[in-house]
Amino acid sequence: MTPTQMKYYKAVYEKNTDFLVQAASGKKSKCVSLMNICMQLRKVCQHPFLLKGVEDKVMSQRGNAAIDWDSSEQTEEEVNCMVEASAKFALLDKMLPKLRARGSKVLIFSQMVRLLDILQDYLRFREYAQQQVATNRVQSVQFGCLFVSGTLRSASTAVSLA
Repeated sequence: MTPTQMKYYKAVYEKNTDFLVQAASGKKSKCVSLMNICMQLRKVCQHPFLLKGVEDKVMSQRGNAAIDWDSSEQTEEEVNCMVEASAKFALLDKMLPKLRARGSKVLIFSQMVRLLDILQDYLRFREYAQQQVATNRVQSVQFGCLFVSGTLRSASTAVSLA
């Protein structure tokens, strides 16, 4: 885990609401709900930006405004911040250029749709071909990433078609 992930993991695990409210710009309404701690810990392990308010806090610590993911124009610094916040994204950032050079296809399965949205923004910035699969409709992809969200059935369909 990255240092950012460790800070938030520890805060959720210890139910440190003061730290989490501070991360949510001091607004309790934006604070992480601690009703289901296991789910919050899973989110932190995937990417800390999945927790409410973390993205704004991390970006403000770097002296930047929050990332506008609706905009198609992210800067290199914003994407690097997103990669450095999650160990899984850092590993993916190292692996994908090597897999692209070999012409390999990549299949990524996640039940967290918001994580796939973050991943899609990352891949769009890095100019990787991509296709999100939520149903059984998959087209042929020469190189790129197939995202699968939801069920294992759609994952098995994507694997057989990839």
